[in-house]
Amino acid sequence: MRSVWMSLHRLLGLVIGLIALLVACPAAAQTRVQAGVSAEVVELGEGFYVELKAEVEGNGSAGNPNLILPPSFTTSGPSTSSTGMSFSFGRGPTSMRRIFSAQWFVIANALGTFDLAPPTVTVNGEVVAATGKLHIKVVAAGQGPRKKPQRRSGAFGGFGNFFGPSFPSLPNDPFFDEPDVDEEEDDAALDREGEELALDSGPLDPVVLHIKADREKAWVGEQVTLSYWVYFRDGSPRNVEVIHPPLTDFLRQELDHPPERRVRTRIGQVRYHAALVDRLAVFPLRAGKLETGQGKGRFMSLRGRSRVEEKLSNSVTIEVHEPPKEGRPVGYHVGDVGRSLKLSAEVTPRSATVGDTVVVMVRLTGYGALPSELRVPERAGVEWLEPEKKVEVGPRGGTIGGFRTFNYAVRLREAGDIDLGTIELPYWDARAERYVTVQQALGSVSVTPAAGGAAPVASASPEVGETPLAKIGGPRATPAAFVSARRNGFDPLMLWSLVLIPPMGVGLCQVGTRAGGAYRRRRRERADDPRSLARAALDEAASA
Repeated sequence: MRSVWMSLHRLLGLVIGLIALLVACPAAAQTRVQAGVSAEVVELGEGFYVELKAEVEGNGSAGNPNLILPPSFTTSGPSTSSTGMSFSFGRGPTSMRRIFSAQWFVIANALGTFDLAPPTVTVNGEVVAATGKLHIKVVAAGQGPRKKPQRRSGAFGGFGNFFGPSFPSLPNDPFFDEPDVDEEEDDAALDREGEELALDSGPLDPVVLHIKADREKAWVGEQVTLSYWVYFRDGSPRNVEVIHPPLTDFLRQELDHPPERRVRTRIGQVRYHAALVDRLAVFPLRAGKLETGQGKGRFMSLRGRSRVEEKLSNSVTIEVHEPPKEGRPVGYHVGDVGRSLKLSAEVTPRSATVGDTVVVMVRLTGYGALPSELRVPERAGVEWLEPEKKVEVGPRGGTIGGFRTFNYAVRLREAGDIDLGTIELPYWDARAERYVTVQQALGSVSVTPAAGGAAPVASASPEVGETPLAKIGGPRATPAAFVSARRNGFDPLMLWSLVLIPPMGVGLCQVGTRAGGAYRRRRRERADDPRSLARAALDEAASA
């Protein structure tokens, strides 16, 4: 009987062990970790994604993803997400599934073929390596396969359906937006603007900053517009900050920010997209082959979310000439270039008295770098003082324009109807390639003599026949008696007294102060002397 019970006990233990084994094996099999890449062939400097997905059944957890890459690769991330949980209802027990995903953005910096080590993730306290092939081939720029841009939710291809639901959409990269192009559009011929922006040679980086001038030749003082274009292959850049070139031989003026637009173009034989990010108006200050210098573009880093990368632009050469000397009008200053310049003037008041001033307000309007000085007419008895200037010049539809006002105070020194003359401004019209002179007559002012018939001020013009030497006496014919110079009433003794008495008084005061201090100090010492105290005590005792 005892042996039967022992047999039943062993059989029961065996059954319990089998049940535990059957329960444990399915539970261990419910953890699946896979990894994949968004592209198997990439160009040098091009980015791709490495993604990991862990599916854990039950109440398990996953975290701490890790990816180890060769030195020729740089990475940012990972970006992690827990996509949720799902329940299965049926005749069997309810099951719960957790999905954990991680993504790294990787840039290839060397040519060759690479088998990357699979990423790892910690599942229920144990480090688990992902399964999946991470094979990458890096080719030279421009030699990569033509491929239709994929949305980031499809970066795994068909791998996302391995567990049922596809991978969640990847978070936006800090540098790129999704390009709005497809394969058919990329293969189409470039339009006229795309051909104008095409570069026969240049760096084939993923992002290139290029400055393009609207003209290669210009006149001194003529506006040249610099356009800042960002060329990119994979997607439009974000957070672009443009730092202008030195422009040591140019004046500069900001233009309105251009609207966002993209143009298909190329660098060499490699297709790019170009985005206009900034514009600047510059005005050459001298003739010659002038260099703008290199600008900079700052972008959100491809290699990390907390870093900023810089790209140097090209330097633009502009051939600058002076307007021709033939036919150049009198008063023209090199650099006075504009279009549709106009002058207007207002004089107030139109009547004044000799010595008074009137206000002449001149307004200059048009397009270009408006001159900052005007040449005023010269007239006898008319004095032009320095003007008060006001300027309002800015972008007008891609062209610099506006107005300048000059407020002159004009002093009138002669009586009569004084004609103020005509203000003339010659300038070079770069579009018409000719000199143009604009004029504005100022009219006359009625000037009456000062009250009491006062003579004109000294600066007035002398009368005809009068010479500056008329009032000088003639030469002496005989010697005259000696006349000593008249005393000016200031006695030298008084002068020296005023010079010497103050410092001597200060010195005497200092001597008296020191002598008084020494006397008081000796009296205190004598009063405190023991011998003096003893004599005083004896004298007091004797008298008592």
